[in-house]
Amino acid sequence: MHVLPALAAYHALSIELLNALRGRRSQSALSKRLGYRSNIVQRWESGHSLPTAATFLQCCGRLRIDTAAGWSRC
Repeated sequence: MHVLPALAAYHALSIELLNALRGRRSQSALSKRLGYRSNIVQRWESGHSLPTAATFLQCCGRLRIDTAAGWSRC
């Protein structure tokens, strides 16, 4: 399967952001903290599926990460 370079870069960036969100937590611990019954973080970090931007921002909200502060710096 051939992956377009832009898509590969998107995948890599998504996984890097998810790793940063997770920090020192285990994948299953973060999945539970986010309210998922399955280990969705493992699926995201392995690239089997990726969260939408809206889902990612909801996850940030559940972790009390102030995304508005980040956007105001842009």
